[in-house]
Amino acid sequence: MMASTALSLMGRCNPDGCTRGKHVTAAPMDGPRGPSSLAGTFGWGLAIPAGEPCGRVCSPATVGFFPVAKKSNKENRPEASGLPLESERTGDNPTVRGSAGADPVGQDAPGWTCQFCERTFSTNRGLGVHKRRAHPVETNTDAAPMMVKRRWHGEEIDLLARTEARLLAERGQCSGGDLFGALPGFGRTLEAIKGQRRREPYRALVQAHLARFGSQPGPSSGGCSAEPDFRRASGAEEAGEERCAEDAAAYDPSAVGQMSPDAARVLSELLEGTGRRRACRAMRPKTAGRRNDLHDDRTASAHKTSRQKRRAVYARVQELYKKCRSRAAAEVIDGACGGVGHSLEEMETYWRPILERVSDAPGPTPEALHALGRAEWHGGNRDYTQLWKPISVEETKASRFDWRTSPGPYGIRSGQWRAVPVHLKAEMFNAWMARGEIPEVLRQCRTVFVPKVERPGGPGEYRPISIASIPLRHFHSILARRLLACCPPDARQRGFICADGTLENSAVLDAVLGDSRKKLWECHVAVLDFAKAFDTVSHEALVELLRLRGMPVQFCGYIAHLYDTASTTLAVNNEMSSPVKVGRGVRQGDPLSPILFNVVMDLILASLPERVGYRLEMEPVSALAYADDLVLLAGSKVGMQESISAVDCVGRQMGLRLNCRKSAVLSMIPGGHRKKHHYLTERTFNIGGKPLRQVSCVERWRYLGVDFEASGCVTLEHSISSALNNISRAPLKPQQRLEILRAHLIPRFQHGFVLGNISDDRLRMLDVQIRKAVGQWLRLPADVPKAYYHAAVQDGGLAIPSVRATIPDLIVRRFGGLDSSPWSVARAAAKSDKIRKKLRWAWKQLRRFSRVDSTTQRPSVRLFWREHLHASVDGRELRESTRTPTSTKWIRERCAQITGRDFVQFVHTHINALPSRIRGSRGRRGGGESSLTCRAGCKVRETTAHILQQCHRTRGGRILRHNKIVSFVAKAMEENKWTVELEPRLRTSVGLRKPDIIASRDGVGVIVDVQVVSGQRSLDELHREKRNKYGNHGELVELVAGRLGLPKAECVRATSCTISWRGVWSLTSYKELRSIIGLREPTLQIVPILALRGSHMNWTRFNQMTSVMGGGVG
Repeated sequence: MMASTALSLMGRCNPDGCTRGKHVTAAPMDGPRGPSSLAGTFGWGLAIPAGEPCGRVCSPATVGFFPVAKKSNKENRPEASGLPLESERTGDNPTVRGSAGADPVGQDAPGWTCQFCERTFSTNRGLGVHKRRAHPVETNTDAAPMMVKRRWHGEEIDLLARTEARLLAERGQCSGGDLFGALPGFGRTLEAIKGQRRREPYRALVQAHLARFGSQPGPSSGGCSAEPDFRRASGAEEAGEERCAEDAAAYDPSAVGQMSPDAARVLSELLEGTGRRRACRAMRPKTAGRRNDLHDDRTASAHKTSRQKRRAVYARVQELYKKCRSRAAAEVIDGACGGVGHSLEEMETYWRPILERVSDAPGPTPEALHALGRAEWHGGNRDYTQLWKPISVEETKASRFDWRTSPGPYGIRSGQWRAVPVHLKAEMFNAWMARGEIPEVLRQCRTVFVPKVERPGGPGEYRPISIASIPLRHFHSILARRLLACCPPDARQRGFICADGTLENSAVLDAVLGDSRKKLWECHVAVLDFAKAFDTVSHEALVELLRLRGMPVQFCGYIAHLYDTASTTLAVNNEMSSPVKVGRGVRQGDPLSPILFNVVMDLILASLPERVGYRLEMEPVSALAYADDLVLLAGSKVGMQESISAVDCVGRQMGLRLNCRKSAVLSMIPGGHRKKHHYLTERTFNIGGKPLRQVSCVERWRYLGVDFEASGCVTLEHSISSALNNISRAPLKPQQRLEILRAHLIPRFQHGFVLGNISDDRLRMLDVQIRKAVGQWLRLPADVPKAYYHAAVQDGGLAIPSVRATIPDLIVRRFGGLDSSPWSVARAAAKSDKIRKKLRWAWKQLRRFSRVDSTTQRPSVRLFWREHLHASVDGRELRESTRTPTSTKWIRERCAQITGRDFVQFVHTHINALPSRIRGSRGRRGGGESSLTCRAGCKVRETTAHILQQCHRTRGGRILRHNKIVSFVAKAMEENKWTVELEPRLRTSVGLRKPDIIASRDGVGVIVDVQVVSGQRSLDELHREKRNKYGNHGELVELVAGRLGLPKAECVRATSCTISWRGVWSLTSYKELRSIIGLREPTLQIVPILALRGSHMNWTRFNQMTSVMGGGVG
């Protein structure tokens, strides 16, 4: 074995700056393959030319290498030999190794210095980590690979073979020069192309492509020359016409039937009634538009006082909250009005030309149609005859339709349409199908505008949503379900289908980026944006595509007539524009529009080159689509440009245009020798000659609501504190703030937290911020159990989701289902290291914040918070809330009937947060027992339970609380036809007895006694004691039967109304009140409110009184 000593020439540094003696130099070593011919056999040694200044730190420009014989990895390490690492080999890298002071001659300098910030590190690995984190852009520039002899990628070979096959089919011959000229910008020399053509696998691939071209005529003049994968579908148009003719022959309009007189009368009454309402509405004076800011009182009259302005704002917010809670929540969270901040004139000036313009798109070419038919996900025969068959009553009844939807422009409300018998609806639908059109008044739409961003800067930053009439939407929902069944979308299209499309697409993209970095594979990711995709689809091209796909001619005619005659009016801030004739686009808001748009996207996805894409766990991934959000993936520059050109070409055929300003490409090129990725910064790709922006290695971009970087998904940067501040400032009741927080704000952030990258520390801090805000809204002390915030309402908590526990649970539930997805690419993503790591972290977190449910054998976050709440001192008495959900309905369902002040007081009473000596001395009891006894001189410890249930100061308040519940229950019994008598005085042999209520109805008597008790003991046990007190007293029962006029004592039953001072029902008492007396659920929901109000009243009376037992007035 050769020794690892350096063979070099010896020289000396410049004596003016060098104190380290002689240094090694190396002459360039040329061979038959050039200067680097020995790189495969030898290692590299240090060489510093003689005569160069060295000093304490050698000049970086003098660093070079010479070959030495390899022996072992350990001996070849620069650390072992005192040689610089790879980062110091090139002359353009100024990273140096130096020391803090003057080193003795012949000793190594102990530091590695960053050339960008002069920071020194003890190891080269530490320096590399620092440069990647602190100087990522400069590090990426230094990592640019030197391409000496670039390898051929499979996508390049396939494109070259397809191009040669096409030229052979067109000309009969093809030379290397012809190929070189037919592929400008291919990036390969003529000699490289000739060398590839000599390979046997390449020739076989050319013959395979030539076989396809041989069975087809040459490309038409209307084809897309930029996409060589397009084919002409021989006879496709004729076959489509024949299929349509067969459908027309098999379809009998008379089978659908005419509308019956009853159906015609019902429809006429609906239209007449809505017409009268529209006339009345038109006579009303127009109201001013909504304000643009909840906290901006500029629209208030100048003469109003501040108090009047606040009341006006409060009234408007409360009205909006009652009318549309989601819109009110959006306004409150964003701190601005969710409506349109621009006038009708501005919106109409911008949108009318866009909507009225008629598209000049040529429609799908035969080549695009052939690619669509050749795709495996569209293979086989499709039975389109089911699309236009008569609609049955069962299908009408089974159709899923959201009855909470907004009425259309003609004002037919959902309640009115729902009241129409199902068989009459089916008759109307079938009559419209027979005529091929619907009544003109039902075709009209009202277009509203929804902001795309929080604060739109112009009319173009709104999304137009068309609201059609409810009968039309119901009819189209049935057609949409039929069209989806007979024409399933491309497997890569995850929008508008029954699947978790946002999760699947974001997970696949994250897995691809992580896999590319791990395996050092070349990867190009293009995020494309269609400019106003839904609003620019050509009507003629869409109908032609449906016809050539072989759909029934009646259906195609219906769609054509619908778009030719429909119009809309623009609605902006309660103002309406004149009718707008829609010349292009599918109407957003129509149930049929998403499926029709998917048909257009199928054509675009099918046009992508078959062999272009990225292989994730052996699964090819060429595109990710979610509605109009499209991401292309490729393994080479040539393949990416080919895919972009195909999308642009076929999109233009259907009227769609790619937006270069909002589209971008991320390109990762591996450096083979350095084992690192380089991210392209120069603009490499184009759309129709316009260059696309390249995403840098540090730039963030958003896809489907998830932030991504070059490394994959990243942590969501949005802060929740500003939203919490907006909720705190808004004129809302405390219970309304809680509802907006739990139902709107936290779910808004959950999407990014679940699909993005998140850490336990970030989630913990979010929980701290949320609990702090809730504590301020409810004025809760800091020592309230955390579980009270997060436990379910049924368990006695406030049901504020804990993101620290909820996010891991959602990750496990959603990402755990990827491996069972019907999409093979999603299943491949589930096997990737990145998704597996995310699931392992989520399972680890979930085990900390969950308990196994004995019923489902799955971890349950709810059980975790329930256990912690009921194990705490303050939450122990709430343990029976789980058995009686009626006890806590006031927290969420009935909170609208409670004032904000009462709600805060009820929460304090419910969780035992009312101040007392025992509660106030927690953790600092050092003043002796006298400092803990009741201030009223009761000689017992002053707890909240003692104050409310035992203290002499609150005796009168306890009687008032008891009597209030008695009178409420008695009134409810009277409403149920009971004959009621309150507190009868019944003398027995053992003394006077006064049950609260005795009542009779239909020969049945009942004794009801009310008690408000402490929750330390079992409430059911206390109920049984009270029931036995009267029910087992035979003499008393006979007296009650005689007083009620009943024939015998067996007709009388005894029960109790048992509830704790915290408003928790006894389950047995609750059931008997419902079964024996017949009290309804809403009535029983009020009793806990009465108990809580009386308990807080007692606490207030205790603090207002000054009487002391045995001592007079204190």
